[in-house]
Amino acid sequence: MQARTWLARACAVALSALALLPAPPSSAQESPPPGLPRPYAVRQANAERGHLATVAALEALEPELDDGERDMWRDVLATELTFVHDWRTALHLDCTAYAANRPSGASDPGTDGFEPTGAVTAILEAARGRRVVMLNEEHRRSQQRAFAHQLLGALAAEGFTHLALETLTRDGDAVSELNRRGYPLESDGFYTKDPVLGDLVRRALELGLEVTGYEAELSRRPPEVAADPLAATNWREERQAANLAAILEAAPEARLIVWCGRHHLLESEPSEGGGDWTPMGGIFKRTTGVDPLTVDLMVLTEADLPEREGPAYRALVDAHAPDRPSVFRDAEGARYSTIDELDLMVLLQRTTLVDGRPAWMSMGGLRQPHAMDLDGIGQRPSPGAPLALEARVAGEADGAVPVDRVLWRDGEAPSLMLRPGLDYVLRLLAPGDEVLASERVDLTTPSAAGD
Repeated sequence: MQARTWLARACAVALSALALLPAPPSSAQESPPPGLPRPYAVRQANAERGHLATVAALEALEPELDDGERDMWRDVLATELTFVHDWRTALHLDCTAYAANRPSGASDPGTDGFEPTGAVTAILEAARGRRVVMLNEEHRRSQQRAFAHQLLGALAAEGFTHLALETLTRDGDAVSELNRRGYPLESDGFYTKDPVLGDLVRRALELGLEVTGYEAELSRRPPEVAADPLAATNWREERQAANLAAILEAAPEARLIVWCGRHHLLESEPSEGGGDWTPMGGIFKRTTGVDPLTVDLMVLTEADLPEREGPAYRALVDAHAPDRPSVFRDAEGARYSTIDELDLMVLLQRTTLVDGRPAWMSMGGLRQPHAMDLDGIGQRPSPGAPLALEARVAGEADGAVPVDRVLWRDGEAPSLMLRPGLDYVLRLLAPGDEVLASERVDLTTPSAAGD
């Protein structure tokens, strides 16, 4: 119950933050617009100057923060850092944002007798015969999104036909254009600005899936609902469930992969007498009669420091040292989970580095490191002025989400993580998205991909 209470509070905080955000500005602004909390205002004011400029402006804000702004700032900056793949700083900020509200966890996590098995295989087995699979992410991390790449091809081969993402636009014309175009623009969604998630959309379209959004239409909330955080949260859950149900009604043969934020997927029943948070997963199951396979990717994950990790995660990692995403089962086949209202809980292994990038960015062998040729490029990052490297697909529009983007703060330039089969334009960027260098890398032929 303690975990449920914290999750409800987190959802309410997130919804309240969404309510504060106006439409994106039509032009770049030098100073924050009035009326917004400063972290959101600084992000909005710098949005059209590019991700590097936004990160630099948010980091420069830190000395001015008061205690009431600091958690919000951590949340906003960590999210922005996923867009430029500074995973280490994002992880630290994620682990310290709203830390006072986090549950401490059980002293005995009850992990004895459970053994690991590969998560992709376990999910695929459980998904057979199911019409809907729901998976979740923490918006301030990219590792869960990288794992989704490992799973996507297997689910497509199993017969899943649609990918619905909470973060994508629900504008009908924009969704149709996205599916026709074959790749996402930065304007198509918010969290898809992270190239890991944006490329998941690109890969889904390559695999023949139809991609769509399902978020609630927040502008349509009745005023009396918007004024009550719990009512607003539950209204959002109900609308998300209804929008997913509409996808199935419009396509009776569809099999649906749902990518949601945090714990909207929990299959909780409404409490007797009401007055409690009721997640989208439970509403969807009750109103459609479709029992989704619900898979958590958030709970059994690393922290920036071992002492901040949950006791179940520490116990399982210490006992088994898994080197791949894993699901745990006991001798009777029961799956380990710290939350009753979902079906599977995936443990994501601690991060190790390969060529300066997390090993999980290889996505089970889907991607390979590539060092950009920077010989003769004199400019290097400096304190307060990092650079970025990115890999774009040749021929895509300027506003397309790249396949990879990584922040370069100091030392040697990090490698870019590329998947074979695409023709790339690699770029070195300065704040303001000034292009300092570019390089063409064609991996569309087997010999090039193997180099």
